[in-house]
Amino acid sequence: MTSYKTLLSITILFLAMLGITAQSHAHGSDKHDHNQPSEHALSVDYSDATFQAAQTAGKHIVIDVWKKGCPTCKAQHPTLEQAKNMYPNAVFMQVNFSTQKEAVKKFNAIKQSTIIVYKGKQETGRSLGETNRDKLLKLIATGA
Repeated sequence: MTSYKTLLSITILFLAMLGITAQSHAHGSDKHDHNQPSEHALSVDYSDATFQAAQTAGKHIVIDVWKKGCPTCKAQHPTLEQAKNMYPNAVFMQVNFSTQKEAVKKFNAIKQSTIIVYKGKQETGRSLGETNRDKLLKLIATGA
């Protein structure tokens, strides 16, 4: 199963690099019509292979560390969706704070509602619990 997820993640990243986008809704209901192309940036559940491939490609990466039932995470979600429209070539990855403990440790995310931004292999910024739209958009812009 892990091999399948890794292969799927790498395939999605490859397609995103070709300009084809996909979307995953880790935070809420799935209202996207999967028969229509997504207007959003690539959004995938975190995998180490996908993250490393995006870094190697020099991509703008946004890591969203979230937890089900987190009101702060829910408040951040509309801004993250807006950012996906603003940065269609960016890779947005969700890390589940409850179930992806290795990734949480790797990113030194001490709390859910952590947003971390990269430009390739360079971390350009991070926030913890920020819900202000303008501040989050400014943070996300650091990786563009």
